Amino acid sequence: MNALLQQDVQNFINDHLIDDIPKLALGGPYFDTIDTKIILEQIISKKKCQKKLPSWFNTASILYPPKLHIEQTSSEITAAFKSSLVNGSSLVDLTGGFGVDALYFARVVDKVTHCEINTELSAMVQHNFTLLKQPNISCLAVNGLKYLETLDVKTDIIYLDPARRSDTQKRVFRLEDCTPNILDHMDVLVDKAHRVMIKTAPLLDISLGIKQLRFVSSVYVVAVNNEVKELLWLLDPNYSDHPKIHAVNLSESGNWQQLTDWPIAKDAPSICPIQNYLYEPLACVLKAGIHDHIALELGLDKLHPHTHLYTSKQLLSFPGHSFKVEQITTYNKKGFESLKINSANVKLRNAPDSAETLRKKFKFKDGGDCYLFFTTDQTGKGCIIKTRKIESASL
Repeated sequence: MNALLQQDVQNFINDHLIDDIPKLALGGPYFDTIDTKIILEQIISKKKCQKKLPSWFNTASILYPPKLHIEQTSSEITAAFKSSLVNGSSLVDLTGGFGVDALYFARVVDKVTHCEINTELSAMVQHNFTLLKQPNISCLAVNGLKYLETLDVKTDIIYLDPARRSDTQKRVFRLEDCTPNILDHMDVLVDKAHRVMIKTAPLLDISLGIKQLRFVSSVYVVAVNNEVKELLWLLDPNYSDHPKIHAVNLSESGNWQQLTDWPIAKDAPSICPIQNYLYEPLACVLKAGIHDHIALELGLDKLHPHTHLYTSKQLLSFPGHSFKVEQITTYNKKGFESLKINSANVKLRNAPDSAETLRKKFKFKDGGDCYLFFTTDQTGKGCIIKTRKIESASL
């Protein structure tokens, strides 16, 4: 670690951030005190942090773990959101990793304990926290679950982000396949903390997660720029009501909007022909499973039971993208030719083809102001809907 911190080594890393890594590898060795492979690893990981972790990227002499750790860590945007959900005097991060979540928790909680079983990574994170001027975090190179057993007093919050890689580095997402297996340790988690926050992959089924985890008070479906990044589960041993479902869409600017605990609809929206306006729900709304509920409350109609697109005669405010319908035609070459367009953005909903297949089949380019929806209408037939976007995604 000391060799990496030498100024000439740090200068080399910063001077070669935009260089081709294979070419750099062929040109080494560059220093007698450190292996070229280690330096290249720093360059690769630092480059990955430029947008994801700008506070780290823009701080001199930060040390970086292998890129897998960077890929698995939270972004600063999502870490900042998590910190808005916690308060108290103490928090234990059982699966500390690169420490992004811990840093943001430490800005709102008096004392944070960062547990990381990898001793080298733990030392690296402690070094970084010093540079980032966050003194209220204690880094322990221990198994977080073992550490919990030593606590005599409950901590306010336990946070954990189980590893979603198998022994063969295959991606997994089911609770029982992650490390640690949370389901095997629920008793100790609720015994040692007043509240528990768990981060999981967005692929995890929300209904299944609520059944498997005990005391779920809230589930947050967290998206960044309309891409679902993670699910957050808040557990409270004193909570006995139905879990609240939150759909959250964050932006790179740091702004975020949230739809909370929408009333459960008893009925489904009416299935009707396409009208003047078309609505596409945000990804977090779809994942949260509240799209039909919202549509019913707003008085929107639906195109088809399995086509999650909605329509209305008058323009309404909707948590998603809104479009003005310009033309509707059949899902075939003759129908496409009647649109008389050379380029368009492709939207697929309940359609058999991929965007690439459609562009090759109908010979048009990607982009422009036109948005084409290839979908299924209320009669069960395929159709193409030519539209123009009229407002950005919102909640």
